[in-house]
Amino acid sequence: MEAPVLRMVSVLVPGLSTLSDSALHFALYWALADFAAKHESDAAACQTLIRRAESALAWASLVSPSTGELTGPGHLHGADTVRKLLADGQADRLSEVGVGTYSERSSGFWSQYVGPATTAGLVTTEKNSLRVGQRPCPGAVLNMFGPLLDVISDRPVTSDDLPDVVPIAHGGPSAPFVEPLRQVITASGTAEWTGDDQTGSSHLIGVWCCPTSCRVGD
Repeated sequence: MEAPVLRMVSVLVPGLSTLSDSALHFALYWALADFAAKHESDAAACQTLIRRAESALAWASLVSPSTGELTGPGHLHGADTVRKLLADGQADRLSEVGVGTYSERSSGFWSQYVGPATTAGLVTTEKNSLRVGQRPCPGAVLNMFGPLLDVISDRPVTSDDLPDVVPIAHGGPSAPFVEPLRQVITASGTAEWTGDDQTGSSHLIGVWCCPTSCRVGD
């Protein structure tokens, strides 16, 4: 049943896939769009930010918050590949572009999220650069990603930076982005919503709550 359903989804919400299921990644791109707009980051700079951020979060997801060892769940995109690269002593290559990195796709996992993130109004693009969407990123979300953004604007994350990134990767249901993101996805709360918001949100909810990708819709 998955293939026929996804064919309909591709018409209703272009770009959505069964891998577009991480609420944390939607929140990440939401914050990155605000950061890129403020710094007038071009397409190349945005690609660098995305790759540094995604690989850092994948690495942090492998770290146990209680012990600091690489025994964590590895629940974020790219974690399995990052685990292998770390074992081979290639931590310094994680965010580079090309074969032997956390993702061989130049835009990393962003390509799986651009459709629904744009539909939900979290992000827009301008000449392949991330820019603020219809729904500006809340301050609490920006503050949450602040430690990560401060690092990746200058260089890739290293092992010394992980203590500040691990809490972001393991935030759980009480993380600052959860409620704001839920309101955008469900067109609820006190904000003013258009008919398009409500229609798009109903499509997104229907897909994100399906058994193959329930992490966002929960």
